[in-house]
Amino acid sequence: VASRGLGDVYKRQTLHSGAIQLLDMNEEGSACDLAEYLLEVYMQAHVPIDNTSRERINSILEKTKSPMWRRKTVMAANKWAISATQNPLGDEKLRLFLAELLARGMYFFFSHK
Repeated sequence: VASRGLGDVYKRQTLHSGAIQLLDMNEEGSACDLAEYLLEVYMQAHVPIDNTSRERINSILEKTKSPMWRRKTVMAANKWAISATQNPLGDEKLRLFLAELLARGMYFFFSHK
């Protein structure tokens, strides 16, 4: 059981690192696909929202420039947050980060949703 847990942690770290590396190479579509897969893994493994899991998603979203790809990842992050917290509003810290991120990018309509 312990090795499976370590494998899950390694998988999450690898997906996050891969997404960041792809973003560094301006491959936003592939990076966001990896981010969405990471969020699916979070949901399937019932990963709680904590500073580590939240920061992984935040770091990917901060590096994403395209509104289309960012929106897809934001939607997946919200879905995970709602599932992880069992709260229809999701995680308050993640929600605040997303609102600030979207407001900085002048996407006011999405920052208020």
